[in-house]
Amino acid sequence: MEIDSNILENLSPRAKEDLFLVQNALNGNTKSYEKLMNRYKRNVYYIALKLLQNENDAEDATQECFMKAFASLDKYEAKFAFSTWLYKIASNTCVDIYRKKKIETFSLASSTHDDEGNEIQINDTKFLTPDNGLEKKERKEIINKIVSSLPEKYRVLIELRYYEELSYDEIAVSTNLPLGTVKAQLKRAKMILQELIIKMDDF
Repeated sequence: MEIDSNILENLSPRAKEDLFLVQNALNGNTKSYEKLMNRYKRNVYYIALKLLQNENDAEDATQECFMKAFASLDKYEAKFAFSTWLYKIASNTCVDIYRKKKIETFSLASSTHDDEGNEIQINDTKFLTPDNGLEKKERKEIINKIVSSLPEKYRVLIELRYYEELSYDEIAVSTNLPLGTVKAQLKRAKMILQELIIKMDDF
């Protein structure tokens, strides 16, 4: 794995350590695989548990996530933090498990907070009321489909922020975008998402 010196300079100490572990793992050092797994296994498990709401499924997702990650380790690009790359695999693995088992999954329906402590509600509460004609589970599925339909630059930011719960600073590092651009594009992404949800409700 060749690493651009400019990219290396912009990595945090932890990200650099992860990168060297990845390089050693690719060179056949099994202990590096073990260190990476031990470092992130708990985080991956809690991501899976939050998304799948089931301990057994979360354990299965965690194991599958690391199998996928290690099997495709040569595809990891140093311009992204290893943790971001790994958490993306984790969230995709959870989506696959959800689709196969058709269990209740996560959504953007709950409120969260931005870095300034302001509450953010991606969709309004009326979107989840029975009067709208769809069950809560169906609406969650629709929200996820709407997110998937967003332009890629907005979809990625929404997923990083609300599915993987990265901070604005972490998103800026993982996407190689200025912090101001991240905040502006996330604001635009939320507006587009809200407009699509409103249009769906009016349909």
